Amino acid sequence: MRGHLTAIARSSLCGAHPTAGEARGASSHATGQLLARARTIRPFGGAVASRARRAPGDTAAVKEPFLQWGKTVVGETARLLEAEIPGARCANRRSVSDYAGVYVHFQDAHLPQAMAVWVYATLEGATFNVRGGKDVVAVGLKHDTTEELDRPVWKFRRLSLFTWCKHVDERYEGFRWLCRPSELPDDPQAASREIAQRVLVALRRAGAVAPAP
Repeated sequence: MRGHLTAIARSSLCGAHPTAGEARGASSHATGQLLARARTIRPFGGAVASRARRAPGDTAAVKEPFLQWGKTVVGETARLLEAEIPGARCANRRSVSDYAGVYVHFQDAHLPQAMAVWVYATLEGATFNVRGGKDVVAVGLKHDTTEELDRPVWKFRRLSLFTWCKHVDERYEGFRWLCRPSELPDDPQAASREIAQRVLVALRRAGAVAPAP
């Protein structure tokens, strides 16, 4: 492709215009290379590759595969956490056009209080994302679906994985960990294992979950 474009550029610099044959040749060659490249893009849930097929301005073709992938990751992560945290139970599953999430409820191993891990996937600009955030899989640490942790108190519990974040809807903020898809394996099962393992390490370090036997 570079040879065709160089010939055209040289003609333009000399004050001449490329012939119709040269222009058609360069265009055909460039299109062929772009299509070949689109077929070899690493398919994060098919979302990146779908850009080659969508119409201009049509974001649904890109977003839908992310949520399909993200919903699988969220569900499997919650299942793994439920299996590893004593007395835990999954509840409050919800899936809408820009969000898929589930809560894992359990009791704090350090103090007599309810705890919940909120695992969710959400789109850029959606209510539960952070301002300026891209499509993400995220984990929140709360008391339950409505009550956030006390920020000053929990900063002494070594929540190294979580940072205090404010959502797009600024009425909501709390301890969150946001993962971009590019930071996780393409395989949803592998991504779920990685997320669950890191969350469990963080919870055990904070004393919210008892150490593994």
